[in-house]
Amino acid sequence: MARSRAEQFLHKSVSAMIAAIEIYNKPDFKYREETFSILALNAWELLFKAKILASKKNKLRELYEYQKIKRKDGTTSKKNYIKRNRAGNPMTISIGKAIAKIENERLGKIDPAIKANLDALIEIRDNSIHLINISSDLSKAVQEIGTATLQNFICIIKEWFNYDLSQYNFYLMPLAFFREHDTVSTIALTPEQTNIAKYFTSLFRTQDNFSSKKEYAVTLELNVKLKRSSLPTAARLILGNNPSAIPVTLSEEDIRDRYPWDYKVLTERLSERYVDFKVNQKYHSIRKDLLDDKQYAMLRFLDPGNPKSAKKYFFSTNIINEFDKHYKRI
Repeated sequence: MARSRAEQFLHKSVSAMIAAIEIYNKPDFKYREETFSILALNAWELLFKAKILASKKNKLRELYEYQKIKRKDGTTSKKNYIKRNRAGNPMTISIGKAIAKIENERLGKIDPAIKANLDALIEIRDNSIHLINISSDLSKAVQEIGTATLQNFICIIKEWFNYDLSQYNFYLMPLAFFREHDTVSTIALTPEQTNIAKYFTSLFRTQDNFSSKKEYAVTLELNVKLKRSSLPTAARLILGNNPSAIPVTLSEEDIRDRYPWDYKVLTERLSERYVDFKVNQKYHSIRKDLLDDKQYAMLRFLDPGNPKSAKKYFFSTNIINEFDKHYKRI
């Protein structure tokens, strides 16, 4: 049975995203992040057009770009005509216009986190086209954006078309296989790359304000996790007081980065996140049960150099995941 136009666009969209992943995961590719962003955006544009076609009875004219033309007498036509390329074929709408059409005509819902994520991809693509290369110091940030776009892509295809992508390996190879990553070295960046880094930083800091559904994300933070091994030669690295574990020292700056919220900030974040949140016994009980788990909380001296100073709990942003189990998201 022949596929409908919407199905053809859908399958082309998936093929484009697979191509983006395959290019990204090549062991030696000098234009990795830039090419991924171009192909991933192409996949999203095809997906949005598939949604429009599915909602508009597969009428291709719904995808065409229209314009008014100038007559020979110099006046402008009242009628809109199909805009055509140099070969004379109809031009279709851009990804931005496709998003606007879906939303304005209520053909489907596009989560704000998806749009913010696509804005970041567009920024990467546009900068690369204008000969500003994504340096290795920025590649981790790009991968976090790319990983989020894959998750968003999988979820929205399931939501819109009930199409399961589990048959494919939708993942980006960990950057640890490519190079060692610590933090971005701003000294090594050009002024143009520094602007991109600042844009990414502002995006990461505000992404909680975008997402209306927890399955969609602007970026996904990538961290190396150590897994328990049964091998007798495996080293042990844990947070705790086990004397046989490898000691790990966290500086004051490390602790503040890992546990950035105090009680006041935590309460504010939860109030903004949930419709049914109240500062009551339920909240205090959940929070107190997590205080002894170093994944979520750390008791610190307010004056680190003075063991007699007052103490105060600070919280990791990971604690949000635990409160998600008890409250309803806005």
